Amino acid sequence: MCLQDTTTRVWDVRMTGAGSLAVLPGRMGAVRSLRYSPCGRVLAVAEPADFVTLYNAANDYQTAQEVRKTYTQSGRHRMF
Repeated sequence: MCLQDTTTRVWDVRMTGAGSLAVLPGRMGAVRSLRYSPCGRVLAVAEPADFVTLYNAANDYQTAQEVRKTYTQSGRHRMF
């Protein structure tokens, strides 16, 4: 579930009555998209300011890496 306070909560629907598994902090605004990797070990969270945060789902979402889109002088973009 993505909230307007820039956080994203991860729930396991198989565990009714339990709280969220993780509360992932956002940076710029509401999350635009969420996708798990095919193996389920990585969660990609896309925000509106051209960056994606990759969370390690296998490690209870405790580690993350941010990937940003930057622009060169020619106007082309590249991901970091």
